[in-house]
Amino acid sequence: MNIDRRNLGQLCEWLKSVGYVYVGHGRHRIVFKRPRSKFVLKLPLNDNGVSDNWHEAVRGSVAHLNPDRRIARCRTVAGCLLLMEHVQEADLALADLPGWVGYVDCWQVGLTASGRLVAYDFGLL
Repeated sequence: MNIDRRNLGQLCEWLKSVGYVYVGHGRHRIVFKRPRSKFVLKLPLNDNGVSDNWHEAVRGSVAHLNPDRRIARCRTVAGCLLLMEHVQEADLALADLPGWVGYVDCWQVGLTASGRLVAYDFGLL
């Protein structure tokens, strides 16, 4: 899938115009959140971002079936966009983190609104 940079820019501007706020970005995706929303929207910047969104959607869509639920719940919308539950970065000392966090790229974990510690970035690339 080719990401059209012009359309992506227009989508970002439209999201801002309807109240979404820029949260951050990585190599493959940009993230927006609407104030007071329980979810973030991850937009792919390239094909790797599309792959990451699909991978996270597959894993996150069944997160509720796992009693440990170590990943944020999420699903795809409009084909390749990812809607993920909002996760607040965890301000925990390394010694206080469970062992599984070491398997998450750059320890990208945080707390959900209900207080669960989950991975919020677990794409393939």
